[in-house]
This record gives sequence, C-alpha cells and structure tokens, in this order.
Amino acid sequence: MYSRKQLAIPTPEFYAFYNGKESYSDNSVLKLSDAFIQKHDKYALELSVKVININYDKGSRILKSCKPLELTVQVLNINKDKGNKILKTPMFFVKQKSETF
Repeated sequence: MYSRKQLAIPTPEFYAFYNGKESYSDNSVLKLSDAFIQKHDKYALELSVKVININYDKGSRILKSCKPLELTVQVLNINKDKGNKILKTPMFFVKQKSETF
C-alpha cells in the first residue's frame, strides 16, 4: 500500500445484517462517530455501515440473490422459534448446504 506514488484502491463498503425482533429500517446507516465520547464537528476517521434487515419476513433482496445467506437466516429463524436451543453446532446448516449445492 505504501509507495512513492499514491496507489488507487477500491472504495470500501461496510454492511451489518440485522435479524432482531424489533422493527428496524432497511435503510439505516450506523456511524462509528455516534459512539465517540467526545463529539466534534469533524473526525479524523469516520466509518459508516449500512444495516440490512435480513429477517425472512422482510423480503430482503440479498436473501433472494444469496442462497448461503438465505439458508443461514432460515436456520436462525428455526433456532429463534425453538427458544435458541437448537444451534449448539452448525451441523444443520452444513447438511442443508451440502444438499443444496
């Protein structure tokens, strides 16, 4: 990354997946600076993270286009329905994945 000339790098993008029970907008952006103790007008570093609601009933586009994520969400939903008692190991997901791919 370091050289005599500035190197061009791809613009990074950061995402967080939300699968909680409370209502959460699919267009939310979290900013690291919101957690800073000392507030300023300008920061030397800012990180913005787009939050994607991956709850199955929200119909997120990413679930339709990414089968492994869709399967993961299905497993998480089954686990939630059973009171978080199923996911002691990821074997259910491994079995589902191997049958799908």
